[in-house]
Parts: sequence; C-alpha cells; structure tokens
Amino acid sequence: MFHYLISSRIAGYEEAGFSENVFTHYRLLEFDDHDIGLFIRQWYAIVESDNLSKAEQDAEDLEQVMDTKVTHVFFY
Repeated sequence: MFHYLISSRIAGYEEAGFSENVFTHYRLLEFDDHDIGLFIRQWYAIVESDNLSKAEQDAEDLEQVMDTKVTHVFFY
C-alpha cells in the first residue's frame, strides 16, 4: 500500500480533478505573524543544518525585510 501527500495552491485546485472518492482533502489555516516567523526559522535550520549560525542570521535577515514597511514607490 502506498501513501501520498499532494499539495496545491488554491488557484486552479478545483480544475485539477482530485476525486474526493480517492483523496482526502484538507485546507490549511492561514499563518499569523508568529507562525510565519516560526516557519522561517525552522526552514532555515533544516536547509542550512550544517551551519546553524548562518541559518539563524538568514532567518533574522528575512524577518527584518518582511517587517519593513514600504512607504515610497518610485518608477523611473
């Protein structure tokens, strides 16, 4: 017996044709700011597991960028 996990974005999901008779369907809840930060830190810790200090710094850098509010947009 085989088990599969298939993930998809919401856009186009209905057209994909995954029958409810064959697949169990779930919808994940949205992340809040805490969840996003936790995901970022854990993702970097896994991806850069050979250098955890770099993983921590990269996660912190990304969180800082995400916290920056855009106040001006210039088109040239």
